[in-house]
Amino acid sequence: MRTTATSTRSIETGHGRLVFPCFMPVTTFGGAFPLDVVARPYLSRFAPALMASHYYAQSMKKPERPNHPLFVDSGGFASLFEGSSVEEHGDMACICTKYGKPLHPAEVLTFQQEYADIGATLDFLIPPGTDEQEAKHKQGLTIKNALWAAGHHVVESSMRLFASLQAWNAESAKQITEKLAALNFDGFALGGMVPRVRTPKVIFEIIGAIREIETDRPLHVFGIGNPKLIRALFEQGVDSVDSSSFLQNAVNKRYLDPHRGEFVPLDEVGSAIKACPCRVCQTLDVEYLRLEGALNNLALALHNLAALHSYCGLERTE
Repeated sequence: MRTTATSTRSIETGHGRLVFPCFMPVTTFGGAFPLDVVARPYLSRFAPALMASHYYAQSMKKPERPNHPLFVDSGGFASLFEGSSVEEHGDMACICTKYGKPLHPAEVLTFQQEYADIGATLDFLIPPGTDEQEAKHKQGLTIKNALWAAGHHVVESSMRLFASLQAWNAESAKQITEKLAALNFDGFALGGMVPRVRTPKVIFEIIGAIREIETDRPLHVFGIGNPKLIRALFEQGVDSVDSSSFLQNAVNKRYLDPHRGEFVPLDEVGSAIKACPCRVCQTLDVEYLRLEGALNNLALALHNLAALHSYCGLERTE
């Protein structure tokens, strides 16, 4: 499905229409991060969709499946694990790690079609400083898997297929987008930007090159949790981002200032908490948020999520 080129894009999913721009909170399954279990029932009040890594989503039991749009990535970050390797099988490529069975494009796609509203094709991350020959090779594998997925995505499935993009500069972004834009993907998902957050100019150049070629369909950027960068990305033409930063900062007792877009130590907030209009800040006090405990951290996480939406000018679903 190709979206209309308007200021507000949207796509239909099996769990309702997803309107952009939006922030997707990251959640995990399997008990590795207990606070996720506590927080998950509340997230739909703030955000229109959730993000889960394929790595953790495999531990999701059917009753745990959220009743609103769920984006499941490919788990391609496994290509950076120590000892990981690539296995090429004709028109596709797998990621092999020492931690379990190979990550196979067919298995990823099958899982996404069963559980996800949006799925991204299996990609190979390209960290900053990667040798150009190796970078081109990994980008080629990412393209190969996207082409394979486009040809094997079940038409009857309600899952929306996003092509994963990997690039390290404007030219490489242009090359991969040109190769994939002609196919009937529902959107695009740019990975590998987290290690580049300290050089946002590079990220903006990559996004600009993508948007020169593809102007209609949604563009997601994986793993961005800095509110200032998120707001800038939306201004650059990005439609959605995901992160667990709101939760991680809560565990570390860091409070998102809704006016400055910065996480600050909770001890620095004091009475200024009442200047925030969110329900958490109007109901609770700093002393409560300082306490250790799942519910205390949950409250701070929900403030952080509400403040992020406020700072970025996003609508909440509550």
